Amino acid sequence: MKLIINESGVLEKAETVEEEAVIIPDNVTRIGDKAFYENYSLLTGVTIPDSVTDIGFDAFTDCNLLESVVMSRNLTTIGSRAFAWCESLTSIVIPGGVTNISEKAFYDCTSLADVTIEDGVSDIGGQAFALCSSLTNITLPKSVLRIAEDAFERCRALIAITITNDQTSIEIGAFSRCNDDLVIRAPLGSSAQQYAATNGIKFEVIANT
Repeated sequence: MKLIINESGVLEKAETVEEEAVIIPDNVTRIGDKAFYENYSLLTGVTIPDSVTDIGFDAFTDCNLLESVVMSRNLTTIGSRAFAWCESLTSIVIPGGVTNISEKAFYDCTSLADVTIEDGVSDIGGQAFALCSSLTNITLPKSVLRIAEDAFERCRALIAITITNDQTSIEIGAFSRCNDDLVIRAPLGSSAQQYAATNGIKFEVIANT
């Protein structure tokens, strides 16, 4: 694979000639907008070094063979649609330095079954995990303060979501057209409990720690 990196450390474009996993060099500080978009079809895995703080919008959009991503521990930004339509991606760990998971960041990642959101993330953007049809359960750390509109829309396999902060704001349609057996787990008297009651979603009480 040929990587085009500018003098500022931005990976501007990747050119793939064969199916492969890629280790991004540690002189890269940002993965640019649409960096892998035009040569997406052969990328199977990517390791993003700790030097990278920013993943641009559409950076890995439509990388349909991408199965694994190792994130930079110093990541602060995941752009809109950064991993949208990565239909082979099975798991992801989102570091706590990423305060905002942008809209459609993991949209329609149909094989995504294991999502770990570390403490520090505060905002889950609109349709961030919409149509992730293999996702069955997820726990949100106490740092999450907002779940945006349609964030988990049509996650058909989603049967449990644990919301540990009793003040987390949940916007309209956040869990629309999910599994009929979906259970929201949250502290007694929480915003999540009120949301569940208003929207006819099952609810279980957890300890407010």
